Amino acid sequence: MSETSTLRWLVDLARPQQGRLVAAAILGAAAAAASVALMGTAAYLIARASQQPPILTLTVAIVAVRFFGISRAVARYAERLVGHDAAFRVVSDLRVAVYRRVVPLAPARLDDHSSGDVLTRFASDVDTVSDAYLRVFPPFAVAGLVGTLSVAVLAVIDLWVGAALAVGLIVTIAVVPRVVAASTTRAQATLASLRTTHAEQVLEMLEVLPETWVAGTSRPFLDRVHDQRRQLLNAEVQIAGSAGRGQALGTLVAGVTVVACLALGTRSVTSGDVDGVLLAVLVLTPLATFDVAAPLPDAVRRWGAVSAATGRIRELVDREWEPVVSGAVEPSSAAGEHEPAHIELDMVSVRWPGAAEPTVREVSVLVPEGGRIAVVGPSGSGKSTLAMAMAGFLPPESGSVSIDGLDAQSLGQAEWHATVGLLEQRPYLFDTTVAENLLLADPTATRAALDEVLRRVGLAPWLSTLPEGLDTPVGEHGRQLSGGQQQRLGLARLLLSAHPVLVLDEPDEHLDAVSADALMADLLGAARGRTTVVISHRLVPLAGVDEIVVLDGGRVIESGTHGALVARGGWYARTWMREQELAVIAEAAATT
Repeated sequence: MSETSTLRWLVDLARPQQGRLVAAAILGAAAAAASVALMGTAAYLIARASQQPPILTLTVAIVAVRFFGISRAVARYAERLVGHDAAFRVVSDLRVAVYRRVVPLAPARLDDHSSGDVLTRFASDVDTVSDAYLRVFPPFAVAGLVGTLSVAVLAVIDLWVGAALAVGLIVTIAVVPRVVAASTTRAQATLASLRTTHAEQVLEMLEVLPETWVAGTSRPFLDRVHDQRRQLLNAEVQIAGSAGRGQALGTLVAGVTVVACLALGTRSVTSGDVDGVLLAVLVLTPLATFDVAAPLPDAVRRWGAVSAATGRIRELVDREWEPVVSGAVEPSSAAGEHEPAHIELDMVSVRWPGAAEPTVREVSVLVPEGGRIAVVGPSGSGKSTLAMAMAGFLPPESGSVSIDGLDAQSLGQAEWHATVGLLEQRPYLFDTTVAENLLLADPTATRAALDEVLRRVGLAPWLSTLPEGLDTPVGEHGRQLSGGQQQRLGLARLLLSAHPVLVLDEPDEHLDAVSADALMADLLGAARGRTTVVISHRLVPLAGVDEIVVLDGGRVIESGTHGALVARGGWYARTWMREQELAVIAEAAATT
């Protein structure tokens, strides 16, 4: 992305707060101008007082010194207050916008981004963008305004001194920042990449730390984090060194310019063109003016970080999938009323982003209102991909998904997600209480409603054993719960949200056979009355569903009722018989 495109994006982002940002820039310029005026006025006052004139002739200068000293502090405080308020408002709006755009992309369209990468973009990169409105744009605006004013004032006193200051400021504002940018732009991009990698490795280490600590294998993870941290520090030192060299170059230019102003001013005083009292003003005013330009090298360094962060944020949010709305179909609110609905897939092919071939090919499935079907098949057959397509997280490459006869893409993502609820293999549970995890689905639900939904999913006996009932914390990622309890609590949250269509993606994946069968039976019972699609790797608990669809290689190889598929003697029948044999062996082993 070009710098022009990035600049335009940042300006558009700040448009709602442009009034506050302009006010902050004006206040910043006023504070800087007061600082320069204070230096010039004080120089005049000291030089004139050395001549011991009547005190009344110094009154104006004395009052001016007091005024500029007080106004500088007041303007600086107001500028920081208004500027930070505006910048934080911009960043707050950006964070909400990023969150709203990223949510529909998860999990399918973020598959090529690690959790650490997304976290870095959402947290660190968004925070970095605030520097654009605090430490990048304002210094250039203030330096330009105050520098022009200082040149104009000095040019009135001595044209050549004003010209020398103008040349020095042009070099400081235009040339020095380019020198800094040339050495920091690439380093800033490298630093952003290192921060992402560091965040990924820290998250990975935290996730596996309990198990690896017990096993005594945590050292490699810690070493990787330490090595990455050293690389990160080296990159930061390199960037800081470049910024330091820029500051040194700016100081050199300022020193040369001040010496030039002194020489030119001395010549004018010697020739009688300028009063000798004003020589101090001609020397000290440029010195104060360059103090205003001193933050520019750091602003350029920060611009590199802001530009890299902005590009990473835009690369993420620009992935948002906008459904194509057919002109012949008006979005209906019927699906959002949580009444029974039917869902149909017509010759649907689905490809994961970046995949060479579609994972699901030309699959057609009809689930009637209140119907229950199961999707089974060997590992890698496309079952979970089909679930993502049904739930609206992965749009079809070809074919269509319709809900109550309407093309699901015409409904928009919000209504699609409100209609079809997905229970993943591992539902995410927040580190808070049972009640608050459930209230995410319906903040208005009463305690009685929470008790009832937990009873429906078979968690009432477990709830009665909890010391604080619904107010019992579940731990990080629900670690205080068993795998089956996590799945049941996830289903309870899904039922509470009142989705008319439920897609259960292998909820029994990580359980033993007995627990998996019991869980599936309870899930199907709790979901009765909803249109339900169950994806499972076990066949025993599926005998009571209306239809079973078998996938292999992304295609439907057979479908029908349990009895019909067993009689057909295909993949389903062979797998069913194998499960029965394993069950007999396990039962015999348990009795011996």
